[in-house]
Amino acid sequence: MKHNIVIFTTTAAALGMLAGSWTGGGFLHYLISFALGIIVGIPAAAALILTLKNRERAHPRHIGNGFAIGAVAGLVFLGLFFLSGLFVFERRESEVRSYVNTVLPLLDAHKKKHGQYPKTLDGLTDKKIPYYLGAREAYSSDGTSFRFYYETPDSLMGGKIFTSRDRSWVIAD
Repeated sequence: MKHNIVIFTTTAAALGMLAGSWTGGGFLHYLISFALGIIVGIPAAAALILTLKNRERAHPRHIGNGFAIGAVAGLVFLGLFFLSGLFVFERRESEVRSYVNTVLPLLDAHKKKHGQYPKTLDGLTDKKIPYYLGAREAYSSDGTSFRFYYETPDSLMGGKIFTSRDRSWVIAD
């Protein structure tokens, strides 16, 4: 019986982490988490509470074990789905901040040498463009200023913008 608990819970954990990583902490991830919380989380928690409460009165000790295992696995899946999506989201945003912080001195050096910011980042750095910035042209410049922009996956519309003037990330609606 303990072997089944470990296999079932480990499988639920792995599926939760994979699904959370796939959705990446964006709006879809929050929507799925909310729906799963209602569809899976509430019934799983209720089943677990009822099973543990009625276990004392049940004649054979094995009555309710399947419900308890399923409930625990469902809650583990839901928890790890939500947490892994948040982890992916935070890691991707951290990659963007790190990338921009690395490129800033190069942009400033280019302006100092050529009198203007480059129109593109081609040839400026060989550092890999982060996932969020790589989806579209996230850098733009008119020569006198530049900006980085990406749409945040945790909102329906809008994103974050970093400008040469402000030198900080702000939410763009």
